Amino acid sequence: SMTSTDLANKPVQLNGTSKDAADKTSKDAAAVPENKANNCDEAQQQEAEFYTDAERYWATVEATEAGMMGGNDSLDEIEISSSRMFLTRAAELAGLRQLNRALDCGSGIGRVTKKLLLPMFATVDMAEVTSHFLAKSREYIGEPDASRVGRQFYCGLQDLTFPAETRYDLVWVQWVIGHLRDAHLVDFLRRAAASLSPCGMIGVKDNVITARDDSEYDFDEQDSSVCRPRRSLLNLFNQAGLIVLLEETQEGFPDALYPVLSFALVPKGRCV
Repeated sequence: SMTSTDLANKPVQLNGTSKDAADKTSKDAAAVPENKANNCDEAQQQEAEFYTDAERYWATVEATEAGMMGGNDSLDEIEISSSRMFLTRAAELAGLRQLNRALDCGSGIGRVTKKLLLPMFATVDMAEVTSHFLAKSREYIGEPDASRVGRQFYCGLQDLTFPAETRYDLVWVQWVIGHLRDAHLVDFLRRAAASLSPCGMIGVKDNVITARDDSEYDFDEQDSSVCRPRRSLLNLFNQAGLIVLLEETQEGFPDALYPVLSFALVPKGRCV
């Protein structure tokens, strides 16, 4: 399924698509047709296209902050500062005192790595599907901080294998879950949870539909991504065996954009 495109840095429908312009698409719009064999081939092809279309889109985006934020780079400062406050509060709730290693998923050139994660964590790994974003990252982040970037994984999140020996205090997933099919998102979150340190957590920050209480996803044809309703997201977190420790809405963004929500997630059954 689709490559988790560099989205860590891109407000999915921030990028030039207002929430009103996105096509509504029902996630179960495709009722099961009678010819299952053909249908199966067609479904696989659609899934492959969902991912390749996104990769193709991001390959054309410039490796700059404006590219990462779909032209909304004026929101960079307020976005980062609210994430910093959110993470600080979430770490307290999780009992996370040692901020050793974080993973920035859908990192792009490293806007979030540079401004949010490296100031807080000793080492930050990056995962990104768009090669020219990663190629620009060291120069963009700059020395000496770039030397504290650890591994760089060049792949979509649906294909990301977490290194067996690494324990993350934070897996940060920003503006990229819209590039994963539901089953791939749940599977990715389970793998991320298995990679956490004893007090580690997953942070998800993304565009979320909050106005309609239904199960329809908005599909953005431009970058081949979906925006999910809050209720659907909570259900997927639950399927992945996670509970929400903290939830917050980004303040100060223009009304024309989707609401942006942040979730701090930890595995069920952990004593917090």
